[in-house]
Amino acid sequence: MKIFRLMAVTATVFLMSLTAFSQNRVFNEFAGNKNITTVYISPAAMRLGLNLGAEGSSEMKVIKNCIKNPQGLEIVTAETPKAADLIRSSIESKIKKLGMEFLLSTTEGNEKLNIYTGKLVNDSIIHDILIETSEDNEYSLIYISGDIDIVKLTKAFDK
Repeated sequence: MKIFRLMAVTATVFLMSLTAFSQNRVFNEFAGNKNITTVYISPAAMRLGLNLGAEGSSEMKVIKNCIKNPQGLEIVTAETPKAADLIRSSIESKIKKLGMEFLLSTTEGNEKLNIYTGKLVNDSIIHDILIETSEDNEYSLIYISGDIDIVKLTKAFDK
């Protein structure tokens, strides 16, 4: 009977941790779709990656200095037009739910890029950024959660 209780407690803890994990993800509903590739990087993995990357790469040093309090990164890529339509159909409600605002759009040929930002923390720091890209048969979203110094980031890659 003790083994059964131990298994029940272990299963409960495991299910609770999965629930907590999925709550951090904004685009979790696409993870099971075979025509959509999703990548989620946790806050701990982001901190580790930023620290390790900053050791050797000057670009990563800049990025590390621009992203404070990293809270996660998600990448969602549609591999078929139907999958792209599925993601597009939910993006507007996600943007509203996240409290994001449209920042800019650029188009070059058949490539389109839209950037949305979360709340403005101060004059140069935004909380969260969503980058939406589309091309003929490709559609991708990159969502970075954390405090991002957009002025430092722009200046660093403006050179």
